[in-house]
Amino acid sequence: MDETKRGLDEPTCCGNAFCDSLSCDDRAILCAHCRICNYKKGDIIEPGVFRNHIALVLDGVLATLKSTNGKLQYIYTPCDIFSHESLFNRDMLEYEDFGIVQAFRPLTVAFLNADDVRFAFMSRPAIARALYSNLSALYNEKCFYRLMVEMDDAYHRVLYMTLYLQQHGIEPPTQEELALMTGLNRVTVGRMLKQIYRNEGYTSLSEYMHQNLQATM
Repeated sequence: MDETKRGLDEPTCCGNAFCDSLSCDDRAILCAHCRICNYKKGDIIEPGVFRNHIALVLDGVLATLKSTNGKLQYIYTPCDIFSHESLFNRDMLEYEDFGIVQAFRPLTVAFLNADDVRFAFMSRPAIARALYSNLSALYNEKCFYRLMVEMDDAYHRVLYMTLYLQQHGIEPPTQEELALMTGLNRVTVGRMLKQIYRNEGYTSLSEYMHQNLQATM
């Protein structure tokens, strides 16, 4: 893991949509004790790293997996906020068991001091609005994500995941990655992908996703 410290003289250092939506003064408050950490694909992020910190994904994909069977629970993509503790009440524990936290792809994360975030939320209306909007969208997306990956229809499970990654600007996944993300085996994933290619008029997943990525840019 590589780590760098961000100073107050670099209010636009993160270069992501969440931070760019804030004023320089608001960014300076959030970045007062910010750490930027880089992880290689497959790195496990120890729970202690999140103690009194809020993680903002800057680049790559962060994944949470069940500690009992290694099944993927959710993926966090750039601008998503992740935390082991309650964002706004230090005496509240998160109800969700995050299990194992892993860099699913090469990952860059900004660790914001949780006390700084709580202070900013209470005292800076623009930051409160940005956090509320971010977390509301993330909550809705997580609910829909879980609904889709748990549905019995394997075709739409695979189709949804490819579209989900495409909409978040993530490079096309391997069949192994799709199998882990959807909870299906690789053979089923391969069969569903062939149907998707045929139905959408493409010859490969890479062509399918890159064409759709260009269409949304």
